[in-house]
Amino acid sequence: NIQERKDAAEELKQYHDQVEKLSLVASKTQHSVIISDAQGRIEWVNSAFSELTGYELAEIEGKKPGEILQGPHTDPETTAVIHDHLRQQKSVAVEIINYDRRQREYWVEVKIDPVFDDAGTLINFIATQVDITARKQSELALRKATGQFERLLTADILGIMTCRLDGRIEQINDELLRILGYSYEDAIDNQLNWQELTPPEWAPMDLAAIEELSQ
Repeated sequence: NIQERKDAAEELKQYHDQVEKLSLVASKTQHSVIISDAQGRIEWVNSAFSELTGYELAEIEGKKPGEILQGPHTDPETTAVIHDHLRQQKSVAVEIINYDRRQREYWVEVKIDPVFDDAGTLINFIATQVDITARKQSELALRKATGQFERLLTADILGIMTCRLDGRIEQINDELLRILGYSYEDAIDNQLNWQELTPPEWAPMDLAAIEELSQ
Protein backbone atom coordinates (compact mmCIF):
# COMPACT_ATOMS: atom_id res chain seq x y z
CA ASN A 1 0.00 0.00 0.00
CA ILE A 2 0.94 3.66 -0.18
CA GLN A 3 2.03 3.95 3.46
CA GLU A 4 4.29 0.90 3.16
CA ARG A 5 5.89 2.38 0.08
CA LYS A 6 6.44 5.66 1.91
CA ASP A 7 7.97 3.85 4.88
CA ALA A 8 10.26 1.84 2.60
CA ALA A 9 11.32 5.00 0.79
CA GLU A 10 12.06 6.74 4.08
CA GLU A 11 14.12 3.79 5.32
CA LEU A 12 16.08 3.78 2.05
CA LYS A 13 16.71 7.51 2.34
CA GLN A 14 17.92 7.14 5.92
CA TYR A 15 20.20 4.31 4.85
CA HIS A 16 21.76 6.35 2.06
CA ASP A 17 22.14 9.31 4.41
CA GLN A 18 24.02 7.05 6.85
CA VAL A 19 26.32 5.75 4.11
CA GLU A 20 26.94 9.33 2.95
CA LYS A 21 27.91 10.37 6.47
CA LEU A 22 30.28 7.42 6.83
CA SER A 23 31.77 8.16 3.42
CA LEU A 24 32.36 11.79 4.35
CA VAL A 25 34.26 10.80 7.49
CA ALA A 26 36.22 8.04 5.74
CA SER A 27 37.23 10.31 2.87
CA LYS A 28 39.30 12.41 5.30
CA THR A 29 41.62 9.57 6.37
CA GLN A 30 44.85 8.62 4.62
CA HIS A 31 44.22 4.93 5.24
CA SER A 32 42.36 2.62 2.88
CA VAL A 33 38.64 2.42 3.75
CA ILE A 34 35.86 0.14 2.52
CA ILE A 35 32.19 0.58 3.40
CA SER A 36 30.02 -2.45 2.72
CA ASP A 37 26.37 -3.29 3.32
CA ALA A 38 25.13 -5.72 5.98
CA GLN A 39 25.86 -8.65 3.64
CA GLY A 40 29.46 -7.51 3.15
CA ARG A 41 29.01 -6.18 -0.41
CA ILE A 42 31.11 -3.13 -1.25
CA GLU A 43 29.22 0.16 -1.46
CA TRP A 44 31.99 2.73 -1.21
CA VAL A 45 35.80 2.98 -1.10
CA ASN A 46 38.01 6.00 -0.60
CA SER A 47 40.83 7.24 -2.81
CA ALA A 48 43.45 5.67 -0.52
CA PHE A 49 41.91 2.26 -1.24
CA SER A 50 42.14 2.86 -4.99
CA GLU A 51 45.76 4.01 -4.67
CA LEU A 52 46.66 0.92 -2.64
CA THR A 53 44.82 -1.70 -4.71
CA GLY A 54 44.41 -0.20 -8.16
CA TYR A 55 40.65 -0.81 -8.08
CA GLU A 56 38.04 1.91 -8.62
CA LEU A 57 34.60 1.71 -7.01
CA ALA A 58 32.76 1.29 -10.31
CA GLU A 59 34.43 -2.05 -11.05
CA ILE A 60 34.07 -3.63 -7.59
CA GLU A 61 30.80 -2.22 -6.26
CA GLY A 62 28.54 -5.04 -5.09
CA LYS A 63 31.41 -7.50 -4.66
CA LYS A 64 32.80 -8.73 -1.36
CA PRO A 65 36.34 -7.55 -0.48
CA GLY A 66 37.66 -11.09 -0.12
CA GLU A 67 36.63 -11.91 -3.69
CA ILE A 68 38.99 -9.32 -5.14
CA LEU A 69 41.71 -8.87 -2.51
CA GLN A 70 42.58 -12.38 -1.33
CA GLY A 71 44.89 -14.79 -3.12
CA PRO A 72 47.18 -17.83 -2.92
CA HIS A 73 49.15 -16.72 0.15
CA THR A 74 46.25 -15.26 2.10
CA ASP A 75 46.06 -17.26 5.32
CA PRO A 76 42.78 -19.24 5.42
CA GLU A 77 42.83 -19.32 9.22
CA THR A 78 42.92 -15.53 9.31
CA THR A 79 40.04 -15.26 6.84
CA ALA A 80 38.09 -17.73 8.97
CA VAL A 81 38.60 -15.47 12.00
CA ILE A 82 37.27 -12.52 9.99
CA HIS A 83 34.20 -14.40 8.76
CA ASP A 84 33.43 -15.71 12.24
CA HIS A 85 33.47 -12.22 13.77
CA LEU A 86 31.40 -10.73 10.96
CA ARG A 87 28.78 -13.45 11.31
CA GLN A 88 28.54 -12.51 14.98
CA GLN A 89 28.43 -8.80 14.05
CA LYS A 90 31.57 -8.14 16.08
CA SER A 91 34.63 -5.98 15.43
CA VAL A 92 37.79 -7.74 14.33
CA ALA A 93 41.43 -6.72 13.75
CA VAL A 94 43.97 -8.90 11.92
CA GLU A 95 47.11 -8.77 9.82
CA ILE A 96 46.69 -10.41 6.42
CA ILE A 97 48.20 -10.71 2.94
CA ASN A 98 46.10 -9.07 0.23
CA TYR A 99 46.61 -8.68 -3.52
CA ASP A 100 46.23 -5.59 -5.67
CA ARG A 101 44.88 -5.41 -9.23
CA ARG A 102 48.25 -6.53 -10.63
CA GLN A 103 48.35 -9.43 -8.16
CA ARG A 104 51.14 -7.85 -6.15
CA GLU A 105 51.19 -9.14 -2.59
CA TYR A 106 51.05 -6.66 0.26
CA TRP A 107 50.48 -6.92 4.00
CA VAL A 108 47.73 -4.92 5.69
CA GLU A 109 46.52 -4.43 9.22
CA VAL A 110 42.75 -4.65 8.85
CA LYS A 111 40.17 -3.38 11.34
CA ILE A 112 36.51 -4.10 10.57
CA ASP A 113 33.67 -2.65 12.60
CA PRO A 114 29.92 -3.22 12.30
CA VAL A 115 27.63 -0.18 12.04
CA PHE A 116 24.12 -0.30 13.55
CA ASP A 117 21.13 1.98 13.16
CA ASP A 118 19.21 3.50 16.07
CA ALA A 119 17.13 0.33 16.38
CA GLY A 120 20.25 -1.82 16.74
CA THR A 121 19.97 -3.33 13.26
CA LEU A 122 23.19 -3.98 11.37
CA ILE A 123 23.35 -1.74 8.31
CA ASN A 124 27.03 -1.56 7.33
CA PHE A 125 30.56 -2.77 7.90
CA ILE A 126 33.43 -0.29 7.70
CA ALA A 127 36.94 -1.64 7.16
CA THR A 128 40.20 0.29 7.45
CA GLN A 129 43.42 -1.07 6.01
CA VAL A 130 46.91 0.10 6.93
CA ASP A 131 49.73 -1.00 4.64
CA ILE A 132 52.35 -2.72 6.84
CA THR A 133 54.33 -4.37 4.03
CA ALA A 134 57.58 -2.57 4.86
CA ARG A 135 57.34 -3.60 8.52
CA LYS A 136 56.65 -7.21 7.60
CA GLN A 137 59.59 -7.27 5.20
CA SER A 138 61.85 -5.89 7.94
CA GLU A 139 60.60 -8.55 10.37
CA LEU A 140 61.27 -11.28 7.80
CA ALA A 141 64.76 -9.95 7.09
CA LEU A 142 65.50 -9.85 10.83
CA ARG A 143 64.31 -13.44 11.31
CA LYS A 144 66.47 -14.61 8.42
CA ALA A 145 69.52 -12.74 9.72
CA THR A 146 68.96 -14.08 13.23
CA GLY A 147 68.63 -17.62 11.91
CA GLN A 148 71.80 -17.29 9.85
CA PHE A 149 73.70 -15.91 12.84
CA GLU A 150 72.46 -18.70 15.12
CA ARG A 151 73.57 -21.32 12.60
CA LEU A 152 76.99 -19.65 12.27
CA LEU A 153 77.29 -19.36 16.05
CA THR A 154 76.67 -23.07 16.59
CA ALA A 155 78.71 -24.26 13.61
CA ASP A 156 82.00 -23.33 15.37
CA ILE A 157 83.65 -22.45 12.07
CA LEU A 158 84.63 -19.04 13.42
CA GLY A 159 85.06 -17.60 16.88
CA ILE A 160 81.99 -15.41 17.48
CA MET A 161 80.55 -13.46 20.38
CA THR A 162 77.91 -10.80 20.93
CA CYS A 163 78.47 -8.12 23.57
CA ARG A 164 76.86 -5.17 25.30
CA LEU A 165 78.35 -1.74 24.89
CA ASP A 166 79.69 -1.87 28.44
CA GLY A 167 81.81 -4.88 27.53
CA ARG A 168 79.68 -7.70 28.97
CA ILE A 169 79.44 -10.76 26.76
CA GLU A 170 75.96 -12.04 25.93
CA GLN A 171 76.78 -14.92 23.57
CA ILE A 172 79.99 -16.72 22.79
CA ASN A 173 80.57 -19.92 20.87
CA ASP A 174 82.83 -22.86 21.65
CA GLU A 175 85.38 -21.97 18.98
CA LEU A 176 86.08 -18.53 20.45
CA LEU A 177 86.27 -19.98 23.95
CA ARG A 178 88.81 -22.48 22.65
CA ILE A 179 90.85 -19.70 21.02
CA LEU A 180 90.78 -17.57 24.18
CA GLY A 181 91.32 -20.46 26.54
CA TYR A 182 88.24 -19.79 28.70
CA SER A 183 85.28 -21.93 29.70
CA TYR A 184 81.60 -21.16 29.13
CA GLU A 185 81.24 -20.66 32.89
CA ASP A 186 83.90 -17.94 32.77
CA ALA A 187 81.87 -16.13 30.12
CA ILE A 188 78.47 -16.29 31.83
CA ASP A 189 80.00 -15.30 35.20
CA ASN A 190 81.13 -12.01 33.62
CA GLN A 191 84.78 -12.92 33.93
CA LEU A 192 85.20 -12.00 30.27
CA ASN A 193 84.93 -8.47 28.95
CA TRP A 194 85.50 -7.66 25.29
CA GLN A 195 87.16 -4.34 26.19
CA GLU A 196 89.83 -6.21 28.15
CA LEU A 197 90.26 -8.70 25.31
CA THR A 198 90.74 -5.99 22.67
CA PRO A 199 94.37 -5.16 21.78
CA PRO A 200 95.22 -1.54 22.72
CA GLU A 201 95.93 -0.54 19.11
CA TRP A 202 92.35 -1.54 18.14
CA ALA A 203 90.69 0.38 20.98
CA PRO A 204 90.14 3.63 18.97
CA MET A 205 88.25 1.66 16.30
CA ASP A 206 86.06 0.07 18.98
CA LEU A 207 85.30 3.47 20.50
CA ALA A 208 84.40 4.88 17.08
CA ALA A 209 82.05 1.95 16.46
CA ILE A 210 80.38 2.42 19.86
CA GLU A 211 79.88 6.12 19.18
CA GLU A 212 78.27 5.34 15.81
CA LEU A 213 75.93 2.77 17.39
CA SER A 214 74.95 5.21 20.11
CA GLN A 215 73.82 7.90 17.65
